[in-house]
Amino acid sequence: MIFISRYLIAGIIIEYNGFSDKGIQSDMKPYLYYGDLPSDAVITGTLKDILPSKCGIYQEGNGYRSWDETDDGYILYDYDKHTGTCYMQIRANKEWSKIDISFFDIRKHLNASDDYFAFNALRDIFKYICLKHGGIVLHSSAISFNNNGIVFSAHSGVGKSTHTSLWQEVYGDSIEIINDDTPAIVIENGQAILFGTPFCGTSGINKNKAVPLKAICFIQRSEDNHIERLSSTEAIRRFFEQIKRPVTRELMNDALTMIGKVLEVTPIYLLSCNISHEAVEVVKNELEI
Repeated sequence: MIFISRYLIAGIIIEYNGFSDKGIQSDMKPYLYYGDLPSDAVITGTLKDILPSKCGIYQEGNGYRSWDETDDGYILYDYDKHTGTCYMQIRANKEWSKIDISFFDIRKHLNASDDYFAFNALRDIFKYICLKHGGIVLHSSAISFNNNGIVFSAHSGVGKSTHTSLWQEVYGDSIEIINDDTPAIVIENGQAILFGTPFCGTSGINKNKAVPLKAICFIQRSEDNHIERLSSTEAIRRFFEQIKRPVTRELMNDALTMIGKVLEVTPIYLLSCNISHEAVEVVKNELEI
């Protein structure tokens, strides 16, 4: 199925011209944009039977990715970790404003969902586009409480979603979960703004909403509950662990710049906590909200 849609995500207008089942359109629907402003990035996706063979593979997480630099931008390759098949090639200019995605015919050759890979491609590309528009995506669960955005970040399995659910238990409808996995933080007029995105892991929890960002809390498990302000050096280290590692040197520099800008205007904490309502109160009292 071929469709053309425009989405407003974290203040960025993305135009997508490609194929999809109904699933991706449903996931992106709350972010559809019908206004007259020009697109910040145009993405085109096509299905192909043949894609390039392996090229300088390095391992990233559970998958494989490699990249080449061209005169006017970059070419990225993604591989299936089991078969070594190159299932996606991404060509982008250096501004990440024009992106062409070539998908190996996944349904035919890997017996997998085209829709799933197309949505994940949009998620990853959005993270790079965001870096070019004064923003950054942080692996975290993010809430709004009395119009205060709070981000809780940790490695998978530590309990960031569990912690945000405790806020809902304590404060009920006063809490909104903006995004349970992949919110965006954008600097606007010297202030950090927390945005929801349609990319939210397996939970499906996300809202097309923006609130001022009050604080970022990195979580670690502890028998007792306490919170402490992090030094800039420690905050940068923890922040960098929870972003998608940029694949090019230029994007790496953009990411470091954005982390620095967020730290300039946002307090960063280490929250050591257990699974209790007291953990919520420790954060609330520290932030004075």
